[in-house]
Amino acid sequence: MKQSTYHYQFLTLPLVAGAEPEKAAEIRVPSLRGQLRWWFRALGGFTALADQSSIEQQEQQIFGSAAGQDNSNASQLILRLAQPVRDEGPPNASKNVTPDNKYVLWPLDMGDKERHVFPQKEAASFTLHVLWRGNPDLWDSIAALLAVLGHLGALGMRSRRGFGALAFRREAPLSLASALRFFHAPGNVALMELPLNGRQPHPSLIRWLKDWRTYDKHHRSENPEISTDRDAGVQLLKTNQTDIAISYRPALGLPMPQIIPREGEVHWNFAWDRKSHQGKERFASPILLRPHRLSDGKIIALVLFLDQKQFPANHQVQVNWQTAAGVRNKQRTKGPKAINVSSELYQAMKGGPLHSWIPT
Repeated sequence: MKQSTYHYQFLTLPLVAGAEPEKAAEIRVPSLRGQLRWWFRALGGFTALADQSSIEQQEQQIFGSAAGQDNSNASQLILRLAQPVRDEGPPNASKNVTPDNKYVLWPLDMGDKERHVFPQKEAASFTLHVLWRGNPDLWDSIAALLAVLGHLGALGMRSRRGFGALAFRREAPLSLASALRFFHAPGNVALMELPLNGRQPHPSLIRWLKDWRTYDKHHRSENPEISTDRDAGVQLLKTNQTDIAISYRPALGLPMPQIIPREGEVHWNFAWDRKSHQGKERFASPILLRPHRLSDGKIIALVLFLDQKQFPANHQVQVNWQTAAGVRNKQRTKGPKAINVSSELYQAMKGGPLHSWIPT
């Protein structure tokens, strides 16, 4: 059996909640295990196992499989927190919404139920004990996965938007460049750096995303994709139909609420449940915002593009809408209207001011 201890800390506000977010905030081992599995899949599994088994088989070998499945087995990777990290104080989620982050924290701002999250000062760090009961020859690969967690991982709500970004509290046990060499397809994740020009990393990343996604006069001239999606929503609210056949912003994540002042609300959904007349499922954004700390202590702003997790080809977004009067009177929404989705906006976001970043 191999074992080691890792000391992590948060670079940004961790919006972590427990199994019962209305009762307590908590850092939980299942969340950490979920992050490890996510990065394992995203990077194509271990190079050491690539010729022997599929990534699904690798995942079962390392993380185990549920009872009842073929060849079910217990996890060979055991994670334990050195001590519980839990807070049962007053619900405080909405207090973390500020003018700088309101754009990406709209679920907290719009929610009708308060929830618990950790203030950053109370959950700044945690210690994780790792035990490996599997093949000793894979220990270096396991250590590389734990290193990726400390370099690029994040925990909690809105982690794809840079909240709960992790770093090592002490010197990193393995550099990101060295860790990525243990994975079969590190190129699945394109690492791009956003120049800061003296600004703070996380607010800059949020602003960059907002500039690309938000409709205004500037974007109407330079990014016609943005105004196209807005125009489709306006047409649906005014005439219950639209001549716009292609949308763009859904490729950045769904569901997507579109609030048009004085006109009403438009909701863009990944799928549609006709029985309940509601949108269902979600499409996780293939763009991750990630503050990242270098070995010299400097924090830079990274944008991660996950091309293999792009919006599915030939899949249409399902749009439903409700006029302002309908919202006031709690009328049933209209729709859905199926609209095609283009990846042009997603691809365009890889351009300036971003540039490729090579880890060291």
